[in-house]
Amino acid sequence: MIETGNTESPWPARFGLRRWWYVRLIEHHVFWSHESLQYSAAGQDMEILQWEEVRHKSRSQLRPAGIARDLLKTGLYRLAPNGYARLASVFGKEGNQPCSPFAKDHFRAALRRI
Repeated sequence: MIETGNTESPWPARFGLRRWWYVRLIEHHVFWSHESLQYSAAGQDMEILQWEEVRHKSRSQLRPAGIARDLLKTGLYRLAPNGYARLASVFGKEGNQPCSPFAKDHFRAALRRI
């Protein structure tokens, strides 16, 4: 089983992989797309059995206040990305992109040996 960020999801596709909030987390160094995982799995005599696009685990059960906050940040980012970046840097979040509470920017996959 694998669960990680999906490089083919709308957020990194629209704003660029380097500006995706997920790559700003120090513990993440490798990112996958369906195609790259399929290629790597085949090299290990494995195949993708199941692929499901999901929200990040921290976003799976947001409360209304969290949804409102994230929608406000996302709206500001879409309307004025440079203004958002300046404001974010004031709060020590320089370079971070907001996470839409409804974005399915991760995947869960099951692989098996063939």
